[in-house]
Amino acid sequence: MLSVINDITPGRHADQAIWHYQERLEEMVDLQLQALELEKASRQRLLFTAVILQMLAILLLIWLSLRLFRSQKERTYLLRQQEKYNRELLRLNEIMAHHFQEPARRLVSFAQRLYQKGLVETDQDVRVSVDFIHQQALRLSYLVRDIQRYLALDQVDPPSRLIELSAIIEQQMREAEFSDRLINVSVELNFAVAKVYFPKSYMQQIFRILLDNSLNNACADKPLQIEVKSLKQAGYTLIQFIDNGRGIEPEYREQIFEMFSRIVNDPDLGSGTSTGMGLTVLRKMVEKKGGWVHVYDGMETGLMIEFSIPDPTL
Repeated sequence: MLSVINDITPGRHADQAIWHYQERLEEMVDLQLQALELEKASRQRLLFTAVILQMLAILLLIWLSLRLFRSQKERTYLLRQQEKYNRELLRLNEIMAHHFQEPARRLVSFAQRLYQKGLVETDQDVRVSVDFIHQQALRLSYLVRDIQRYLALDQVDPPSRLIELSAIIEQQMREAEFSDRLINVSVELNFAVAKVYFPKSYMQQIFRILLDNSLNNACADKPLQIEVKSLKQAGYTLIQFIDNGRGIEPEYREQIFEMFSRIVNDPDLGSGTSTGMGLTVLRKMVEKKGGWVHVYDGMETGLMIEFSIPDPTL
């Protein structure tokens, strides 16, 4: 015989419900505490990482500051050295003008006086001697002039402006230095780009150098022909100076841009007043303004000297 005993104590079921609620509440509190501990640990790790990163940033700033300080110190030193170098170049220019150019000018004047006095007409030996003095004095004068022109490129940077190519080369052709020498020369101008952005004084010197170079290297057995062209290329204007002169073998073409370089096959052709500095000056002027200079085959046996002028809009 089985008997079932039921506890009918008042409030028993309510106490159990409270007990289960308290148990769940404690579990929830434990979970919240665990979450808070995890969050606290995470924040501590983030704070530690932030402190480490901040320390690294401070160390990086210190390192950069030291490098900047050293760079500024080196820059100041280099600027002072450059100023000293420029002063020395200026002084060298003055010395060349007064101590080298003046004696050369006096020798030329002296030789011209001997010609005017008629002293060279009666004695062939005297004439040869005076001719030699006159030629060498002129050559020394031209050498000093071209060296001064080369050194001046480091001291002055003329501003670029819009210039008309045909007007500049035609002006140079009318100069006394070229007007007589160009009488029997065919010069053709084909400027697809009529105007360029470049220092006017530089372009005047460039055309003067190129005209003189072609005239000095003309073939004796045929009339000299010169063509000057301009054309547009991406980012540049190309100017081509083409002639039918004696030309230069491809393996020697880079040498013509070296200082005092005069490449001639015949010794008699090297006795003129050419100093070998003209194309050196030309390349330095073009490169100073961001361009380049190359040499190619020209008309027949001649050369084409091509140089570029950067587009100012880029």
